[in-house]
Amino acid sequence: MNRGPVNAYLKTDSMISTVEQTPELATALAGMLGQFFETTSPELLRLTAEKATFLEVAAGAALFHQNERSDEVYFVLRGRLRAVQSDGRGRPVTLGEIGRGETIGELAMILGEPRSASIFALRNSMVARLTREDFESLLVVEPKLALTVARGAVERFRRAERRRNPPRKPVVICLIPICPSVDARAFGKELGAARAQYGAPVHTVTSDDVRREMGHLDGDACAGCHGPVGEWLTTMESSSEAMILIADPEATPWTRRCVSQADEIILLADGDAPPIISEIEKQLFDGESAAPTVIESLVLLHPIDKRSPTGTARCLDRRPVDRHFHIRRGHARDMQRLARTLAGRAVGIVLAGGGARAFVHFGVVNALAEFGIEPDFIGGTSMGATAAAWRAMDLTGKEYVDAGRKVYLNKPTSDINLLPMMSFVRGKRVRRITEQAIEDGAGSQIGIEDTWIPYFCIATDLSVSEQAVLNRGSLSRSLLASFSIPGALPPVIINDHLMVDGGTFNNFPVDVMEAQGVGKIIGVVMTEDANQPLGLTELPNSIELLFDSLKPAAKRKYRLPFLPEILLNSTISASVNRQRRAVDQVDLLLRPTVTRVGLLDWAKYDQIINEAHADTLRVLGEMGDDALADYR
Repeated sequence: MNRGPVNAYLKTDSMISTVEQTPELATALAGMLGQFFETTSPELLRLTAEKATFLEVAAGAALFHQNERSDEVYFVLRGRLRAVQSDGRGRPVTLGEIGRGETIGELAMILGEPRSASIFALRNSMVARLTREDFESLLVVEPKLALTVARGAVERFRRAERRRNPPRKPVVICLIPICPSVDARAFGKELGAARAQYGAPVHTVTSDDVRREMGHLDGDACAGCHGPVGEWLTTMESSSEAMILIADPEATPWTRRCVSQADEIILLADGDAPPIISEIEKQLFDGESAAPTVIESLVLLHPIDKRSPTGTARCLDRRPVDRHFHIRRGHARDMQRLARTLAGRAVGIVLAGGGARAFVHFGVVNALAEFGIEPDFIGGTSMGATAAAWRAMDLTGKEYVDAGRKVYLNKPTSDINLLPMMSFVRGKRVRRITEQAIEDGAGSQIGIEDTWIPYFCIATDLSVSEQAVLNRGSLSRSLLASFSIPGALPPVIINDHLMVDGGTFNNFPVDVMEAQGVGKIIGVVMTEDANQPLGLTELPNSIELLFDSLKPAAKRKYRLPFLPEILLNSTISASVNRQRRAVDQVDLLLRPTVTRVGLLDWAKYDQIINEAHADTLRVLGEMGDDALADYR
């Protein structure tokens, strides 16, 4: 399907129109002005509202363009807009989205500088405009407003420098059933109840609800922002934490109204249905369009006893959705995961690489689950990628630990390459073991798109010398690529590119998790061993090292790593500085302490997990329920 270009921004008089002030608009603006000006003065708020101009901005219209000179500030009363900046080559780069209750252009009003980005409407939106001239007239009444606004703008810049962009939090969500076997109304009610756990009550609206309120629901009633349906929905939206509009199964006027009103569109499908484009999709979305688009998500519904989704790639290849979710009917945790994401409260877990020390992840993730903390997104690098993958398949507890044991304690690197042209290990055994572990956990070979929990892993793309974020394609091949230590294991070919261990570029991919739009990030890294002097001036020869390695560990003379550990250490060390910076970007860092564990101490699997599990339980217990509430 072709959704058409989304970077053609329009600005015409017909797409931005002035509307008369209504009591509802004045009330909404007064609430924003009180926060913006940090005042409760009724007279000042009344005067400001009188000076404001209310604008209806149609979907696709640009409020202003980058580099334009303007001295106006805008208050978003309804709708959603997107900030886009042109890069050095003239290509549009999305900076973020602006929703209800946010402001645009304070610095331009104060400084009179050119606009740093273009702002355009993703859907029909309502904004209130205040010019610099208006603002200066207000200063006569309340001079301290200048300091208040300037302080707010500076603080906003400081927050932007030290924090990532806040996650999207759509107010109006449109549910469109694209399979006849799905019950969109029942799903919408269930989603609304789950979403209400993370905010105020949620309004769920169907065409029947509108008919009961309006008495009719024809095309004229649904058309335009000022028609009866539009005005009724606008009033309801202004008083809602979130609103779910449930479209009809056909492209009716109500369905089109839902699409035009939405901050996010969710396509609802049966996970077992053939991956074809439905008639309603063709009618609503096919063809060229110059208008920008809101986020589109695909939700695939499965039986509650489904072992694992399969064939998701075929569905995604046919429709350019922004993200997808797998939901088991009647499975509370799946629905809560979707609800948290829509509420801007999704939790992302990032697991670092680190050889055998990365076994800590199994203990940490299980401990988090015991405290009611579930990942809504999960990803990692190298050995962290494997621990993240088993959890993404929704394995927990003993089943989760056993999945890792099948891989790590089954001598995966024992097939030594007699002619090591590309690696010391042939890699066939580790591939068979990895594929078998995935089949045991999921019931078949699956793609990354098929995991219950959205998942990614990091590899290093030798073909272009950069990081590769793997979130589509074979799960087994992606895992092999992520932990293929250069020189020790053979590279993996993915999409005609040569991939090796992701630790070379990004051993702790917090930045990739940030791009998923999560609200909180939990990061897990391993405790670094203290630096110990070698007490040597020259390296021993191979014979001396061999005989020394045969002694009990306490009686060995040399504390030197062997070749596999040198290769693994070199891989991780290449991105160690980046990892240290990434540590500062997580909301909750867990660094469990494990004692006397080397990078290749595979036999200490259970010891490492048990120690990490106990250490994490202690840390979480000390934090208390109040501190952990935002992660649940």
